[in-house]
Amino acid sequence: MGDYDRRMINSVKRATLSLVNDAGGMQAVQLNGYNGEVYNDVPRLQSYGFNSIPLPASGNSAAECVVVHPGMVASRAVALCLDDRRYRPLGGHPGDVAVYSNLDTPTASNAASAHRIALSTEKAADIYINGVGGTLTINNGAGTVIMTQSAITVTFGGSVIVANASGVTVTAPTVTVNASGNASVTAASIAMTATGGTATLAGNFTVNGTITATGNITAGGIDLEHHVHTNVQSGSSNTGGPTG
Repeated sequence: MGDYDRRMINSVKRATLSLVNDAGGMQAVQLNGYNGEVYNDVPRLQSYGFNSIPLPASGNSAAECVVVHPGMVASRAVALCLDDRRYRPLGGHPGDVAVYSNLDTPTASNAASAHRIALSTEKAADIYINGVGGTLTINNGAGTVIMTQSAITVTFGGSVIVANASGVTVTAPTVTVNASGNASVTAASIAMTATGGTATLAGNFTVNGTITATGNITAGGIDLEHHVHTNVQSGSSNTGGPTG
């Protein structure tokens, strides 16, 4: 076999990852070839818009890649198609797409995964975003959604919605509820406070129970506490109607 043939055969090889340097404009890696050769500062080509920092070797386990020598020149080596069988999710379905890290459990399903974003074809078009034990934050510059282990908080301007195991709290300059049909509220007790003035209910109001008021009540212009009656007579006669 001539020199050209050997260079051609060796222009594409498999290697394992030893170290990663992510400080430069192009990620550089140190690789070990299967014949004992060591490649230092090899550029690792990734797809635009996507970035990953693979973990270095641990014992006899390491990420794997393909090393290509353009022009069959060893000093021009580049690393392609890096994968790590230690962490890659297993048992997917045809068409599935996933983003994962070493914090995930490879054998876990998409629904039970610990650190994975998955577009699954298992049930039509399911999307799973799992970060068990961590915090999920979505921020578009105007508002945020923060999900922790204890609460979900949605913030937009001066409005905040917090949902946790104790309940839901809505804080906002104005809260409006519109229902084209019926609206129903069921609770063990209901407290309504108008801190700045008057609470107004428009429409007919029916109460199936007792009304207790600590202040005065005015109905149809009649003062409940201080109204007087016409045609007052002694004895068993009835008075006239109230006059206000």
